[in-house]
Amino acid sequence: MIPLRYAPLELELTLEPASDYVHQTRIGSTQYTVSDVQVMYDASVLDESVQESFYKALLSNRVLNIPCQQFHQVVMSIPPGQTSFTANVVRSFSRLSKVWITFRNEASPRVNSFLCPTDSSTGFENDDDGVPTMMQDDAPSIRLSCGAKYWPDFQPVSTYQEHFHMLMKALPFTPRIERTEFCGNLFVSAFDLQRTPGDPTSAISTRSSDQLRIEVKNMTPNLATEIWITLWAFGVCAVRESGITLLD
Repeated sequence: MIPLRYAPLELELTLEPASDYVHQTRIGSTQYTVSDVQVMYDASVLDESVQESFYKALLSNRVLNIPCQQFHQVVMSIPPGQTSFTANVVRSFSRLSKVWITFRNEASPRVNSFLCPTDSSTGFENDDDGVPTMMQDDAPSIRLSCGAKYWPDFQPVSTYQEHFHMLMKALPFTPRIERTEFCGNLFVSAFDLQRTPGDPTSAISTRSSDQLRIEVKNMTPNLATEIWITLWAFGVCAVRESGITLLD
């Protein structure tokens, strides 16, 4: 929820090179334009008495604290030929609720933005009905830690079933992803750090000296060249007469 009355919204759009979207082996135009840009949103209208109380609070130099969701993303390069990688993220949050980990190949980022870092193509065989069936599970092994706390506690996430289960826990719905897609170009490893499901105020704090550490193993060398780490945090938007401050 963004209080547009107190915080005007500004959107910035960047046009990417057409080569990221146009098939290079086919003859076609690489020129494109974007027009008739529209912003569509759902608005909630507060009761007049509530709005009046907000105005009175601002006029009396008090602070309006509005909860909000914020994101922070870190991109790291994976050295060539590596089968394991460790990422350390230094970012202080009062309430870090979720961590999403995705991989991509820099050579074709638009096609492989959610690339699985382990080649699972050899693990599938067609059954008698022609349906791809997994014969072996060679999923990447991923574990997250902050200080002495580990997610998951007992052992790293090392199967596609576990990765998909962790993703469902971090989402409010079950994604419509086929297994062959999840093991290929729709792979996401997610960690829900909320102590109480659905309550962002029960998330962990990273304001101590402990770093957020992500360990990835069982990668296919040179398949993924980048790791993208997206942090979901619960924050507070402090509205004052003098301006607005976003508190982590």
